[in-house]
Amino acid sequence: MATSERIAEEALGWVIRLAEPGFADWEQFDAWLAADPAHGEAYWPMAEADRTIAAALAMPTATVSDIAPHRLRRWRPVAGWAIAASLVAMVGGYGLWPRPSGEIVIESAIGTAHSLDLPDGSHVALNGGTRIVVDRADPRKIRLDRGEASFEVRHDPAHPFALSVGDAAITDIGTRFDVVRDGTETRIAVADGAVRYLRGDRSRVVTAGETLSADDGSTTIALGTVDRGDVAGWRTHRLVYDRARLAMVAADLARSTGVKLSVADDLKDRAFTGTVSTDGRGEEAVLRAAAMMDAKAVRHGDGWILTRR
Repeated sequence: MATSERIAEEALGWVIRLAEPGFADWEQFDAWLAADPAHGEAYWPMAEADRTIAAALAMPTATVSDIAPHRLRRWRPVAGWAIAASLVAMVGGYGLWPRPSGEIVIESAIGTAHSLDLPDGSHVALNGGTRIVVDRADPRKIRLDRGEASFEVRHDPAHPFALSVGDAAITDIGTRFDVVRDGTETRIAVADGAVRYLRGDRSRVVTAGETLSADDGSTTIALGTVDRGDVAGWRTHRLVYDRARLAMVAADLARSTGVKLSVADDLKDRAFTGTVSTDGRGEEAVLRAAAMMDAKAVRHGDGWILTRR
């Protein structure tokens, strides 16, 4: 039996076992999930499909997320929860908020967006290729390791929402904002309210319609402006740029479409202004974008590279 088939059978077995009344073998399930990222990749889609079918049978209609196959649902607390400290490759999965201390790791595959609701009523949307880490004990504490996420935060002055990115901290001041973590670079765009960016002894408040970009290797903090309606445009399949480097545009395209995309060295710093649609097949989006940027998309290994025309 091929490895993928064996993993699929094991995943199906866990879906069936977890649905049984009185299931309590969480430690074994945790260990199986943590043993191989492929286990989560096989399990979570099956678990989602199983619950979606059950919900469809129980309800006349279902609520569907505008960016995910199904809105993430929060499970009711169950005694004995010991969900793995790393819920890796949670493809379309459900929000799990057990009380024990530790971390919950949520990853989205490149080209696949997902969303989840936090217990406090805040909402997080993950673009493709994104990894966040949520504090089990306090879900208002999140770390963005890579990728892009959009946050709609329920403001609570007594308990601020805290997002860590690299060695910087971002706290909300009643807000809706988007954050990109690409290598050592952090980019913030605020649609409503404001956030405070703090790194070392440097602090900046970024308000609605403003952007901030910073790199771990530099003390420089660059501020800019953005149309509030363009913040987190990836959620509506739009990427909007104003004099952005092609290297950055390519990284955003790859994250949103799932297409491996690089840029020739002599084009990486070329500036681009315009709106790129990521609707349709990923390769089609790349070809459209290349034409807009006066570049040529050429097959390169298992992906594409942008070169001069």
